[in-house]
Amino acid sequence: MFIVLLFVASFESVPEYLMPSFYSSFDAFVLTSRGEGFGLPICEASLCGLPVLSLNYGGPRDFLNEENSLLVYHDMMEQAKVGKTNVHYWDGQDFPKLGNKFYDNCAVAMRNMYKNYSAYRSLNLNLKGYVQDNYDGRKVGTWCKNRLEEIYNRGKI
Repeated sequence: MFIVLLFVASFESVPEYLMPSFYSSFDAFVLTSRGEGFGLPICEASLCGLPVLSLNYGGPRDFLNEENSLLVYHDMMEQAKVGKTNVHYWDGQDFPKLGNKFYDNCAVAMRNMYKNYSAYRSLNLNLKGYVQDNYDGRKVGTWCKNRLEEIYNRGKI
């Protein structure tokens, strides 16, 4: 049986220390968020060995590509209507529109992942290695410290 974790809800009820076991109980991870910031769940799933399918848009594109994951393209862009998202700073922003073409492509991609599962597990090794090499606590902490110092020093000029 092939079990896919479709990331659609909050996992507040799963304690953090159980998340690796939770992820590992699935065969693949799918996140097609239209406005993902960084994509921490993608990194977590990858580190637990899951091949990843994601929308080819947003923050996760900083580390996702065709050599480490399965990417699905959106149909077109659409502007968020005022008040629709309940997040005022998203009002008027462009987001991917997920229409029939997207859903068809996503279904094809998921079938492809199922049929070629071992190849996508191998692709995930590339993603897992990239995440481990580039997003450990020390590297991220150093990057944040340097960036904050840069911003602070800009104000001194």
